[in-house]
Amino acid sequence: MNRTTYNIHSIALTALFMMGNAILAPYIYGFKSTLLSFLVSSVLALLIIAAVSKFLNFVFLPTKKHKIFFYVIAFLVGLLAIFGALDTLYSYIRFLTNIQMPQTSLILICIALAIPVAALVFCSNSALYKFCLLSAIISSLAIVLIFIGGIKYFDFTLFKANPVINQSLTSGISEFLKSFLPAICIAAFMTLTKESACTKQTIIGVSLGLFATAVCLLQSMLTLGVSANQDFPYLKAVSVISSGSLFTRLDGFCFWLFFVCALVKSSVCIKTVWLITKTVIPQKNRKNFSAFFDYKCQ
Repeated sequence: MNRTTYNIHSIALTALFMMGNAILAPYIYGFKSTLLSFLVSSVLALLIIAAVSKFLNFVFLPTKKHKIFFYVIAFLVGLLAIFGALDTLYSYIRFLTNIQMPQTSLILICIALAIPVAALVFCSNSALYKFCLLSAIISSLAIVLIFIGGIKYFDFTLFKANPVINQSLTSGISEFLKSFLPAICIAAFMTLTKESACTKQTIIGVSLGLFATAVCLLQSMLTLGVSANQDFPYLKAVSVISSGSLFTRLDGFCFWLFFVCALVKSSVCIKTVWLITKTVIPQKNRKNFSAFFDYKCQ
């Protein structure tokens, strides 16, 4: 894949990855403290990812591969990718079993979820980028529509209220970073597929993903107030929206957002692990190891 192509697609993929399972979890430690935690976490995430992008671009250069330093960094990135995939899948399956399909067999849910994840993992990179661009356009329109539809339910007096701090700022930041730090895998994924970390596109995508997550978080807090300290607050905030007889509930948009963001994040994490594994394995042994799964990265 030429490093100058799929720039907009790369931004879309990164933005969806950043939203991932962050929009599923409640981070309500009091109105002002939550916003402060999110702001600090966003700045930290941007700084870390910007630095790591340049760093990984150097580590994964063809001339640096198969050095001890490369193996150590590849191992650490692989662990972070595995954590990101498992954490995202766990969050989404928990949502399915508790809210969307509570009476459906857990085994059936896992099998049904494994199919689209596997499809994205084993498809060509160009197909993944195109899917992300289309999904990002639909998702952004959904977020805007939901936010506009929910404005009349906002309680803006919360901006003046004293925060009810249930946890410390440090705890809040650690929870946010747990969701956002796996985005380091994006830099590795870009480097391994495009021979460049695409730092500019990555930073733009991270910023857009954080902004979209902030919009969802803000809507949850302004609609639910202190009651937003519960599971899946964004869904509960959206469920109160109605607009005449045309739109009585907009939960379906949330179902789409949760699905596509979890799908992209988990798939990219798994795909990153696979690409690192292919890079680590010597060329002479790779054909036997990846006879079925080997595909051309375009």
